Amino acid sequence: MKTTFLPAVLLALGLTACQTTEVIPPSDAEVEQLAHDIEAAAVTDMTVINRCSALGGPTGSYASAARETWQFNNENLVIDAERLLNSQRKDQVVIDAMPYSLIAIARVHDLSVSAHERLNLAGRSPNGQKTVCERELSRLETQSYATEFDLATLQALGEKAESAPASETSAADILTRWAHWPKPGRSYISLSESAKTQCPQQSRIITLENNWPTERYAVYCDDTPQDLIQCEWGSCEATPNEFPERE
Repeated sequence: MKTTFLPAVLLALGLTACQTTEVIPPSDAEVEQLAHDIEAAAVTDMTVINRCSALGGPTGSYASAARETWQFNNENLVIDAERLLNSQRKDQVVIDAMPYSLIAIARVHDLSVSAHERLNLAGRSPNGQKTVCERELSRLETQSYATEFDLATLQALGEKAESAPASETSAADILTRWAHWPKPGRSYISLSESAKTQCPQQSRIITLENNWPTERYAVYCDDTPQDLIQCEWGSCEATPNEFPERE
């Protein structure tokens, strides 16, 4: 019995070892997608907190408390995601002595406007505003990105972020500066017509400042940044900046 039992055990152990699958580390594309997902979630959540905070009173106080909890749970992951993404965005422009990525501005703009529209606070009664904010803030208080995404990919993101330079401006800075995205100014129509003739794809303009006589616009062809336009008394010119090579 002993002579036949031992080989059987060794055979079983050998089969178990052969059946062990190799752990494949996340790809660069998967890590980058995770960074985008975290950034998108953060912009949406920060927009909710900012809008509900602006209501003041008990709702505003609740929003302030929810902000602290949300930051405690997620701030480090958001910083990692932004460090990685901003290290890849070679489209820095300088606005009032601060560097911004036009790609980041467009992304934060779209996400924040979408979140604001879903909240629809302006279209609700005071009681309705309180109800929707309490519901959203309650969700944010318990939300942790660390439990919502794949652990191995989160670890890979942290490792890649360590070698990336610190971000000088973040999505939170963009949301703070443009808490309410301004409406287009007097120069918008002429700029729009000019952009259409220059863009082989669909042109797009985001208003960054409309305080006559000063206007400022970010111009894109689809998602590709083209120019940062500064206008004074209706006279507009592009601010010199280095952008990625245009195809």
